Amino acid sequence: MTDGARVETAPRLAQWRVDPLPCYTYRKSLPFLIGLWNWCISVERNNKQTCVKLFAENTSSLKNGSSAPIASFIAKLIVSLPPNQQTIVHPGIFDKQLKYDGFVWTIDSTVTGRFVIEIEFLDLKVADPSGGEPASIWASRQVKQCSDSTALSSLARMLHEDVLTDIYGDVRGGEEFLANRLALLRAADKYDIGDLREACHESLLEDIDARNVLERLQTAHLYRLPRLKGGCLRFLVDFRKVYEMHDDDLNAFLQTADRELVAEVFHGVLAAWSGR
Repeated sequence: MTDGARVETAPRLAQWRVDPLPCYTYRKSLPFLIGLWNWCISVERNNKQTCVKLFAENTSSLKNGSSAPIASFIAKLIVSLPPNQQTIVHPGIFDKQLKYDGFVWTIDSTVTGRFVIEIEFLDLKVADPSGGEPASIWASRQVKQCSDSTALSSLARMLHEDVLTDIYGDVRGGEEFLANRLALLRAADKYDIGDLREACHESLLEDIDARNVLERLQTAHLYRLPRLKGGCLRFLVDFRKVYEMHDDDLNAFLQTADRELVAEVFHGVLAAWSGR
């Protein structure tokens, strides 16, 4: 029973695989952590509709909205399995504060057989107590990873060794850390600045998505970043995102990526197919 209620998660992605749901049945997932909050998904079916609900785990502070997340995400209901899967996509939620009642999606059709509920979080923000603009928890956390004494000491070494000339060839001065991670990673790897290299590694793990996963996978392979490589492979294979890649992107990957890396991806896909 517990296995059927478990939600699989990546840093910004959640998938709940739901066994066939009889008519007039309600199910609720186990809590799962995304960002700062524990979340739950529930699903209910009657003879005409399927209702999906997403909510941050109930606390007294959420009832008045003071600590409720401000969320942007895409919700999907995936029926059947690749390569013949059918997907129902919600138009999207953007900067909605999910208070006590959460997000409710009513689908005017009944779903038979197994299906997957997927939530892809685009951003999560917290309200400013003083009334200012809400702040993204991911942007602030990732910048902090490269703003403490570790990063300052790395920057001092880069200045001393004239490493910044390597970076200015790729990026313009004044851009934020998030936009400069790959240039910083290249320089940190070249000059063996381990703490900065690890800060970039951690940051690149935090926002893997369908748009950047193939590039991140090649970056992980090139710079020997095992956790980033594992995260990308899991995103592509375990979450079946390889089937959602644009043909042009996938063809470019097949033509330009290291042959060993391409083989690893396809061996993973074949293993997933044989074990499904």
